[in-house]
Amino acid sequence: KMTKKSPHHEPRNHSPKQQKGQQQPQGSRRPLEKEIAKLDRDLAKWNNEKLGLDTRLADPGLYQKASTSDLRTMAADHKNMSTLAFAPDGKTLATAGWNGIRCYDVATGRERSRSAGEGSNTEKIAFAADGQTLATLQRHSGAFHLWDVATGKRKANPVGHTSRPHGTSFSPDGRRMASGGELDGTIHIWDLATSTSLFSIHRPGHWARRVAFSRDGRTLFSTWTDDNLWVSDAATGERQHVIKLDDPERPDTRQDAISMHLSADGKTLVAFSYYYAKKGGISHSETLITGWDPATRKQLFGRRLPGMGSETAVSADARLLAAAYPSSEFDKGEGRGPMRLEDLVTGELLLNFPDLEGQTRPLEFSSDGRLLAASNYNYKRRKKDDPTSTAASVVLWEVATASEVLSLPLAGQSRAAFSPSGRLLAMTAPKQDIVVWDLSQGRLLRRFKGFDAE
Repeated sequence: KMTKKSPHHEPRNHSPKQQKGQQQPQGSRRPLEKEIAKLDRDLAKWNNEKLGLDTRLADPGLYQKASTSDLRTMAADHKNMSTLAFAPDGKTLATAGWNGIRCYDVATGRERSRSAGEGSNTEKIAFAADGQTLATLQRHSGAFHLWDVATGKRKANPVGHTSRPHGTSFSPDGRRMASGGELDGTIHIWDLATSTSLFSIHRPGHWARRVAFSRDGRTLFSTWTDDNLWVSDAATGERQHVIKLDDPERPDTRQDAISMHLSADGKTLVAFSYYYAKKGGISHSETLITGWDPATRKQLFGRRLPGMGSETAVSADARLLAAAYPSSEFDKGEGRGPMRLEDLVTGELLLNFPDLEGQTRPLEFSSDGRLLAASNYNYKRRKKDDPTSTAASVVLWEVATASEVLSLPLAGQSRAAFSPSGRLLAMTAPKQDIVVWDLSQGRLLRRFKGFDAE
């Protein structure tokens, strides 16, 4: 039946897209719960047909029961909280962050236990299946700890470092090894025959930088993240003396040790430390180098090195210093220039090595001081289609003439070490290997795999 259109009748818009700014009539909307139910049916049908799985929602009406009212308030006074987790049975809630770990009874909101102290600064937590043990990863160091949920006490850890070791030293008789934990503030002395820790030196709140046995094996020297160089009994760990790293000409500054070197004859102990301004003081972008007599603890020399880069190498006799190009010039940056060879005591410039493209940093002198191994990083060497390629290489220099002897591919973690005779060079290599080169014959002698070259 045909009807005459009214002059005021507007034709209905059948376009599938709604016009901009036009609100869709309320009656044309499908209720949200119907949409969810339809999606659930479609998903269940597909999974039943394709995978034989039943993935229907246990309670489709769950979405209709949402409430904005709080059931319980917990951890209101737990400052700097960064993570939380429920126990598998849902009865316990753990919260953690910069200020320790807390566990709460979900039913009552009451605190069950509180954990503080070493290892409690975390942002990664997980409950064991029975909900009685909480596992955490310590912030920064990544150390793994287990905690008793009922008492908040930390369970016993295996003896050892709780962070990556940083600096090792073998006793002269080869029976013991000292290792410093970079973040855990601990030095362990190990019996190499039994692989057990004989004792440890612990300084809470400090990082261990370097450790070194004296040449007679009776004393242990160590530097930390402050201005103290410790002298300890290598048999007991008892502190015997503290050498203060200081620049009396700059009383408005304090020192922070970065590295240490004991000469081959054991008569000179060299410490490197950075300048930091005291309150109201002036900051200096320099490194303080001080030399000490290990027997008398008296200072032998002191001078400043431009820049705050830790990229230096000291010859075995403590006479020569190889230093990367300083970062004081804003247009270059550390290592983007020629390495320098200096007199360690006076700072006299002896020679400049050739300027290589990229960044060049010294690694280590051979024991006789004739050769210097350095790392060079040049991104242009990296091949885009070859995942094993590296932009880093180790360059071997003859010190007397500053001439390049050898260049080999190096892993991202730049490490190199000479054998006592200077005939062999061990270094990290691409593919996460460690390789040993026979320098007298210029050939690869051995390749070790599975060490991650770290």
